[in-house]
Amino acid sequence: ELHADKSSHIHVYIKFKDKINTTNPEFFDILGQHGHYETLKNRSKLLKYITVITQNSYSFCNVGDFVTNMTELEPSTRVKTASERILESTDYKEAIMIARSDEGIRRDIIRNSYQVFRSIKNIVEVNIQEQKSEIPAPVRDFIIPPEIHYWDRFSTCLWLCGKSGTGKTSLPNFCSNML
Repeated sequence: ELHADKSSHIHVYIKFKDKINTTNPEFFDILGQHGHYETLKNRSKLLKYITVITQNSYSFCNVGDFVTNMTELEPSTRVKTASERILESTDYKEAIMIARSDEGIRRDIIRNSYQVFRSIKNIVEVNIQEQKSEIPAPVRDFIIPPEIHYWDRFSTCLWLCGKSGTGKTSLPNFCSNML
């Protein structure tokens, strides 16, 4: 990002599967440069920030200023229904709490609690089995943006999103070594 005084800095969005606990102040340094680091509570604010033009017409990150494999930069603003959350749940108690918090499902529990609880138990068991049998997504499932072939690492940033073990780190390292 260029400021009004033409000084620049970089914004980096990193999403980890698990929480990172580090006391090393240089843990996230880039090429020896120490930055200002913040946790992100709302991804939609970040996406809005990097894809807009400021009032002073200094563009932050317009399309073309960054390379990403994210297929959709606009975050989903739709809140999942209780049924959708139950269908994704891998914890029986959590699924029951979700069911009891929804008016429609509460009505179904009153009418036929045995059937509702049995269905939730079956859903959770299937989700647990699917989770156990999941193999990390192969590299073929990793979306490689076509622009990567023309990526100039000095003028555009690279923004990759994907599951662990799909090559997010090795891809830019490979591209950098070819330059």
